[in-house]
Amino acid sequence: MVQEKKMVVFLDYDGTLSPIVNDPDRAFMSDAMRLAVSEVGKRYPTAIVSGRSRDKVFDFVKLNNIYYAGSHGMDISTPSDYVKNGNHKHQTRAIDKKMLACHRCFNYCIQSLEMAQREVELQPMDAFGFHDLDIVDHLQGNEMVNFLPAQEFLPKIQEIKKVLQEITTKIKGATVEDNKFCISVHYRCVINEEDVGILKEMVNSAVESYKDFKIFGGKKVMEIRPTVNWDKGRALLYLLDNLGFDNSSDVLPIYIGDDKTDEDAFEMINCIGRGFPIVVSSTAKETKASYSLRDPMEVNSFLLLLGKWKGSSSVDKSADSSIEGKKRVMASIDI
Repeated sequence: MVQEKKMVVFLDYDGTLSPIVNDPDRAFMSDAMRLAVSEVGKRYPTAIVSGRSRDKVFDFVKLNNIYYAGSHGMDISTPSDYVKNGNHKHQTRAIDKKMLACHRCFNYCIQSLEMAQREVELQPMDAFGFHDLDIVDHLQGNEMVNFLPAQEFLPKIQEIKKVLQEITTKIKGATVEDNKFCISVHYRCVINEEDVGILKEMVNSAVESYKDFKIFGGKKVMEIRPTVNWDKGRALLYLLDNLGFDNSSDVLPIYIGDDKTDEDAFEMINCIGRGFPIVVSSTAKETKASYSLRDPMEVNSFLLLLGKWKGSSSVDKSADSSIEGKKRVMASIDI
């Protein structure tokens, strides 16, 4: 029974929590989506696993009660308290500088309010609502463990970025995005299909000379990544392990994503033998997912219900012939 299981939630970002947009720097999530993710994060361990750099995803999401894995899982950060395998060769310890900076700012605000309290009669500090802020629990400049299996490739990645930036200057509408451990060449805004073909040829030719790198296709994007034995599926397994759910028969991972790279996570859940691999797609397509949601709006509805669920109901699955017999997770799902 689902009620007897511990759920862990994994979410892609682009196309799942935010719509696909022409300018990748403007792929903002809505306030409603942020609220839904925050509520889910309060109830279940929750991680965003994205192809974007980890810092960039954090800047979009701005939530401190969830975990982040960037660069398709090649950049994972978790609090050191949770990490079991602290001596892993790809793990390094660091202080979360963003949270430390927030902590200093927060302390300054508290000190200012304390000074004001001494001058005028004010309500106790709790009346200002600080005890309700998620951020309070994460403002200690916590020691984090970063898992970076592609760290050694960073110099080459920066070299490749310069080459690709030079190439894209020749194709109107093409842009290069630095996602730390992978480089993305976007061509969504390239109007001429002939130019898209030329761009792909030039990128392929340039990357051929870097034997430790490979090009992966996405939605109007080419992603250049080091050929390390790592993907979103392995990132999911790493997070389950380090959050204490390894070899646990009572854990149910939920993974929601829309892209080819998410298929590795769907496949991993299938290998685990339990959980909910959910693809986000409005059209029928081949996928390893067993469930589907149409778009970020349905994802939002699903997360809102998941965040409110208290384990008192059962899963309602409806068949959808448009996904060749796969079952869809409807917005009215009853977990």
